[in-house]
Amino acid sequence: MAVQLVTSEPLVVALAVEAERKLAAMAPQHLCNLIWAFATVSWSTREPGDRSNLILSLSKEVRQRSCELENLGLAAASWGFATAVGPIGAAIL
Repeated sequence: MAVQLVTSEPLVVALAVEAERKLAAMAPQHLCNLIWAFATVSWSTREPGDRSNLILSLSKEVRQRSCELENLGLAAASWGFATAVGPIGAAIL
């Protein structure tokens, strides 16, 4: 899956901010789908909704709830984190 260039950064930032707000209420598979979806989007900002903030928030939530994940979710989360942060960034997760 190729990474997509964002054409509407304000929209993606708004989605990231809202996603961070709702992480604790999401079903495990929804967390994994979100990781996968945001991993395919390329954007950069230092505002609230920053990609690195979302990835860190998602990683914390997945770590806390890893026993709830099914195989498909584990696969999607693993791919998403690898794509989003790459081998160097993985050390911070």
